[in-house]
Amino acid sequence: MSEVALWRRLTAEFAGSAFLAVAVIGSGIAAASLSPGDTGLELFENAAATAAGLFAIILMFGPVSGGHFNPVVSFVDASFGGLRWRDAAAYLPAQVAGCIAGAVLANLMFGQAAVSISAKDRTSWAHFLSEIVATLGLMLVIFALARSGRARSAAAAVGAYIGAAYFFTSSTSFANPAITVGRMFSDTFAGIAPASAPSFIAAQIIGGVLAVGLIKVLYPGVTPADAERIVVPHPAGTSHASEATISDGGRRSALDHHERRELRMHLVMIGGSDAGISAALRAGEIDPSAEVTVVLADAYPNFSICGIPYYVSGEVTHWRNLAHRTIADLEAAGMTLRPDTTARRIDVQERKLMVTGPGGAEDLISYDKLIIGTGAVPVRPPIAGLADLGIGDGVHQLHTMGDTFAVMRTLEDLHPASAVIVGGGYIGLEMAEALTVRGLAVTQIEQLPEVLPTVDQELGALVHAELASRGVTVMPGTTVQRVSRADNGQAGRLRVDATADGENVSETADMVLVVTGVRPDADLAAAAGAELGVKGTIAVDRGMRTNLPDVFAAGDCVVTHHRLLGETYLPLGTTAHKQGRIAGENALGGTREFAGSLGTQVVKIFDQVAARTGLRHSEAAAAGFEPITVESAADDHKAYYPGSHRITMRVTGDRDTRRFLGLQLFGHRNAEVAKRIDIAATAIFHAMTVDEVSDLDLSYTPPLGSPWEAVQMGAQAWTRQVSSARSSSLA
Repeated sequence: MSEVALWRRLTAEFAGSAFLAVAVIGSGIAAASLSPGDTGLELFENAAATAAGLFAIILMFGPVSGGHFNPVVSFVDASFGGLRWRDAAAYLPAQVAGCIAGAVLANLMFGQAAVSISAKDRTSWAHFLSEIVATLGLMLVIFALARSGRARSAAAAVGAYIGAAYFFTSSTSFANPAITVGRMFSDTFAGIAPASAPSFIAAQIIGGVLAVGLIKVLYPGVTPADAERIVVPHPAGTSHASEATISDGGRRSALDHHERRELRMHLVMIGGSDAGISAALRAGEIDPSAEVTVVLADAYPNFSICGIPYYVSGEVTHWRNLAHRTIADLEAAGMTLRPDTTARRIDVQERKLMVTGPGGAEDLISYDKLIIGTGAVPVRPPIAGLADLGIGDGVHQLHTMGDTFAVMRTLEDLHPASAVIVGGGYIGLEMAEALTVRGLAVTQIEQLPEVLPTVDQELGALVHAELASRGVTVMPGTTVQRVSRADNGQAGRLRVDATADGENVSETADMVLVVTGVRPDADLAAAAGAELGVKGTIAVDRGMRTNLPDVFAAGDCVVTHHRLLGETYLPLGTTAHKQGRIAGENALGGTREFAGSLGTQVVKIFDQVAARTGLRHSEAAAAGFEPITVESAADDHKAYYPGSHRITMRVTGDRDTRRFLGLQLFGHRNAEVAKRIDIAATAIFHAMTVDEVSDLDLSYTPPLGSPWEAVQMGAQAWTRQVSSARSSSLA
């Protein structure tokens, strides 16, 4: 909505106030004529007509000026930034003049003298108190509607409230100083003596002041955007929020309207981890003047959840070191953080986010654009007994900083000697190392045939061997059936019962860690009407847009666009950072698209490292390729230079097109496995063939590499085998 000139808004306030006074005084005159001597009926007729008239008048003039027609409403609005103070001051005479004109017009319409000063004395403490209560209530009604995203219903609610105020006050209150002045000019049923007017107006002002204080208590997060919706949404440019100016040689000049609207952009991010913070940072880079609010469920924004195992092991000496950025850093980047605040509901139509803050207080946050980064939640497997055991028993999940502190309390207070880890994925492996480093005897149970099931079993077996060499008892192909408290006399506090190859097995331990994967946390978005995709993820396009207007989503809660598979679900920190950055840019009008994931991952297991990118053989076959996978090995650098290590590789390519589809690596932590997998990720990203990998111009020096990089040697081994097989088939 474009800005409306002040003179037009003043005209609307004058005309609306005049019509309002006509309704109040005219219906009072008519009631006295229609029901003479029946005060109750007269009051009812006067109140009903006034309520209906007020409803219609707000609808008529509200879109132009906001529909105040009441100086108290205007000044309360201004105190919260929804209206400029100078405009509120200009509204005052327009409202008073309009009410006087309306009183005169009502008198003339019923054949009475144009001005007849009222003789109705309403001076008493009861009247005074009634006006305070009525005015306070009116302000609360209006602000409650604005803060709850229901400003469009203000006309009906205000009309109904004022109609009711006629009855629940002894003063037949209208809670309006301008109407009070107008009522002095009509000696009729609705009139008020001039001697009574000052106490009425004073009480109404007091009610307004009390309302400001109470609103700040009830709605501590009230914004100028909220106040702009008093009584109905104002045209743009009437509030403090849109009053941005720039300095030019000591003079201040108004920005054009488009720039003002951009400056008022309010982005709200739900989630303070990778996606949410990346979105907020990118938005701040593009438009430093944008208002960016981050709502996070805990008090640990931008913490590295991936680093938790290294804090548990003691390699990271303090949990605060896990923060990518401090709170001060984030605030310096322009963010407003709302910690310990849970997002409850999204009102898409009104662009409001309902949240529950610290202490349980509910609040509404207005937004122009919303970015959902609610992440993922741990999968709780169907293991008997888990529901009956908790942190106090030594049974843990590990996904948040709160989970981390609970694990550390168990380790430091109970001094467990042993642990069972249920799950052999990335976090499970890292925690097996962390707890072993701390001196615990660790048993790792994995339901699938081998640990680290995201790589082929051949490499998973190498991971298994490294764990076993460090004293970890590894139990692949084992399904946990029950976790319970151990019997007296058993070695540990807890007992884990499982089955393996049809046999019952059991382990005892002092603590149990359940890390069996995650699922997308999409409930909030789904409740707002967001479409869901694969595995219950929030469906987004490559620009991270949901099907909801002005709502984006990114991170572990959304579908993953994979360059080889299409839509899938791969919750990775690297992907969340990229998606969040794109969402933050596009929320401010950008057009970037997520290029797609390849599921590139790496994990350290003691002194060994496993990594993968692209597709494994089985995944490629399921996707419709004709895969061939070749295993080989190469030195990380020239063997004659001390300290070389062998790297085991599994290269997957398409039989017909020879397209490079995937690579898996296993080698020593000093063999630069992580950076070597990145070579393959780059090649696969650009749809290179396996043969073309040998054409890459890569660096070489004997202490660090070979003339043929190890990944190139793996590619050449694939080419030789495929070519040999083809030659054999032709023969």
